[in-house]
Amino acid sequence: PSISNCVVTPWYVAMDKKRISQETFDAAVEENIEEFEMEREEAIKDAITQFEMEGVDLSNVVTTGERPAEGPAHPAIALLEVVSAAVPTTEATAAHEAEAAEAAGGAGDGAGGAGGAAEE
Repeated sequence: PSISNCVVTPWYVAMDKKRISQETFDAAVEENIEEFEMEREEAIKDAITQFEMEGVDLSNVVTTGERPAEGPAHPAIALLEVVSAAVPTTEATAAHEAEAAEAAGGAGDGAGGAGGAAEE
């Protein structure tokens, strides 16, 4: 894949724009479908146009309309779930720190004894 086709928005431009959640975008699409009797593709295009006219940055929103029936709405969410599962909870961290402190205290005594035995 070529990087030349990528569109990169500079951080100073992106910071000036408003952002919306996936839920807000989806609600706008559903409203277009229900109230204006639009087809899904037309409702999505209209929502994109409306938000862009309002200066909303849609880079964090899935605007293709393609969402899996189950699972995360965006690949970033799947990655976040994997990372979150790998990070220990506060309770697990406290327990691990207590175990490490105990082990460090015991290891210091054992190392001194081994050093004394090696000198004999």
